[in-house]
Amino acid sequence: MKSTSSASSRKRAREADHPPRPPPQTRSASAAVASRAGIPRRVPSPTAAVPSALTSFSPTANSPPPSSAASFDAPLFSASRASHRLPASAPPVCTPFKANSGSVRLHANNETPSRCPPSNTVRSHMDLLLFDELHGRVRFDSAELWSRFDVDSFRPVCEVASSLGLHDGQRWTAWPHDTSERNVVDFLEDIFEHLRPALPAHLPFFRFILSGAIPLADGDCTRKTDIAFVSTPAAAGDDAAPSWAHVRAVGELKSNPAKSNCDSTIVQLANYAREVFGNQPWRRSVLCFTLCGADFRVWHFDRAGALGSTVINIHAQWQLFLTALFSFATFDATELGFDPTIRVYRDDGKEDTFDSTIAACSAQPSRPFVWIPRSLPADFGGRAACIGPVPDSIAGFNPDSWTKVELQPRSMAPRWAVVSRTAICARAKLWGTSEWTFVVKDQWRAAERDPEGSILRVCGCKVPGLPECLWHGDLVHADGTPISIPSLRPQSRGSTPADPPPPPPPPPCPSIRKVGDTSKHLLHAGATTLLERIHTRMLLTPVGRGLIQFASYTELLLALHAAIEGHRHMYTAHQVLHRDVSVNNIIILPGSGGALIDFDLAVRMTRTAGSGATHRTGTFEFMAYGVLAGAQHTALHDLESFYYVLLWLCIYHQPGGTRRTPTPRHSLFLDPKIQHKDPIVTARRAKGDCARPEVFRNDVLPTLPKEARRLRPLLRRWHQLLFSGVTDQEVDADDDGDDDEDDDVDGHAQNAPPAPQPGPGEETVQRVYREMLAALEQGVAKLEGK
Repeated sequence: MKSTSSASSRKRAREADHPPRPPPQTRSASAAVASRAGIPRRVPSPTAAVPSALTSFSPTANSPPPSSAASFDAPLFSASRASHRLPASAPPVCTPFKANSGSVRLHANNETPSRCPPSNTVRSHMDLLLFDELHGRVRFDSAELWSRFDVDSFRPVCEVASSLGLHDGQRWTAWPHDTSERNVVDFLEDIFEHLRPALPAHLPFFRFILSGAIPLADGDCTRKTDIAFVSTPAAAGDDAAPSWAHVRAVGELKSNPAKSNCDSTIVQLANYAREVFGNQPWRRSVLCFTLCGADFRVWHFDRAGALGSTVINIHAQWQLFLTALFSFATFDATELGFDPTIRVYRDDGKEDTFDSTIAACSAQPSRPFVWIPRSLPADFGGRAACIGPVPDSIAGFNPDSWTKVELQPRSMAPRWAVVSRTAICARAKLWGTSEWTFVVKDQWRAAERDPEGSILRVCGCKVPGLPECLWHGDLVHADGTPISIPSLRPQSRGSTPADPPPPPPPPPCPSIRKVGDTSKHLLHAGATTLLERIHTRMLLTPVGRGLIQFASYTELLLALHAAIEGHRHMYTAHQVLHRDVSVNNIIILPGSGGALIDFDLAVRMTRTAGSGATHRTGTFEFMAYGVLAGAQHTALHDLESFYYVLLWLCIYHQPGGTRRTPTPRHSLFLDPKIQHKDPIVTARRAKGDCARPEVFRNDVLPTLPKEARRLRPLLRRWHQLLFSGVTDQEVDADDDGDDDEDDDVDGHAQNAPPAPQPGPGEETVQRVYREMLAALEQGVAKLEGK
């Protein structure tokens, strides 16, 4: 037994550092059984494809960016871009899916009473998600990151440290021989106790605390830190664990210097950064540090990944170490990574950057606001605020008029992830008014992708079922250049060649079962071209509530009816396909009805260029079978997603937004708390099973609660409409996603995109629209007893 156990341990260690060769990619699916269902069946040919796709569509292809990113009311799609389709013979761009640490949250809605509960994902599962999320997105040994810390500003502190004998010119005199966590903490506390009086009087000081064995509050997962600089007042007690909403910066202590470069250390910091981003969506970045033995490194996490500094020795470069340590305790909101375009008034009446960590522990309500660089239309109560000089936060726009908009200090839809396009989504109102009639939405969009506002403003008329975009634009620096992630990261001071060679592609993400304590895959993978994500803002109306908060099934069906009508209008009248229909992206509006929102993944069918995206993430629960199988996205796939939204809500939630307890059996949808070996394959198999009438009737419908059984006729009608013609023999139940290694015998690249196939006929698409809407109307009539 002992020898067997040792062999198993050695095998696991080898797998952690030397993962097996990635399996060959899944073979492309073949012709659909029913064209309007888009249900593919596997065949031996590696080049066969799902036919239910528009030939001009690909999962993430989009139009080129507008001509001026600094424009504060971006123009609609230009005629030159809309006048061409992709050639019929052009292969679609099949962007692969990639897991994201936000996928464990069932929905993003953060409003009472349907606030999403914490996922409580254990470290072994979350580490794998974050490893996959950061792979190819980690840059390290960046000396430029140290430029954030000004040694000259803390020169008096360094002189006091020398005069007190804390550092003798060679080493820190109190540095422990045993660098256990407790001993190093005592050393740091001693430094702060002796040197804090030497700080300049004008600098604020935020204390650091130890989490110890107590997890920080308000997290998605149960996590505790070694050191956290926080905004909680000292009166709260040193032993009290703060909320993640109070955390300003995080430190991790390890006794072994070799841990500085390990995957496990980077992922551990990413766990902390994820919790900070989830509780503080107002931030552009999160600062962390590691102290492994006497090796000190600073980390910067943003929505494009992680940037690590070079490693310094705290004895040899003690002044830089001391400066960084006290900078973490004294940085203001902007230096800490908060968005300086989101403002708040200080006690002296002057504007300053909104710091949500201070607001979270203050007894006084906060009133953050933004300046919109134009006057809102008069029918929305807009009025120009052209009094005095242009506010600094919008000076780069050089606007003729501007409007002051107050934000609710809590985001409506926070995102628990690191690499993500989501920033804030907050209710808003004109300053001085009482009604929260607007939504301010910030995102980090890909530079190649058209702004969501441009897509919404292509529909100039007010159409039921769609939000209205009153203003949109890419945020800009004072000189008018776009605010992007590369522009916010420390830049190299050396000259760069005019045409630098492209970086090598990262190695395939290894298939691992555990993030190794000694492996260095994240560093070896390095970083591909840094994601050129641009900070974009929109002002939208009206304000609704999350679909998950439906008060009755009648209200639910009416909201879905309006959303499908809005989807049909954008697709039919403006050739825009949404491509991200989910429970998060449909809202209930006051009165009756709803709207389809979040067009940030939408594309025009007439686009001529790709988005430049390297992967796609999404909620597998609501993705159509064909999309999961690699088909080009069509309108019928979105309509299938509407079906999954209704079914998901009926199975898991009751009117009012409360989640069913106990949780019903997962017959179709995946359990988000389980780390599936291949969630895409698992979701695809579940959707394929659900397409069979017998499986749907015997396994899926029985999971509905008693009060939702009145919706069975509607669900059966939608199922028949979307999956008519599918039988048990026509969907391969044994598709496990594994391919034979000889799939590439013809010399074709295994990752080559499938050949283009004709999409569904327009007559079929419109018929499915009509029949799905008619079925909803019949369902409402039945619920109302008509």
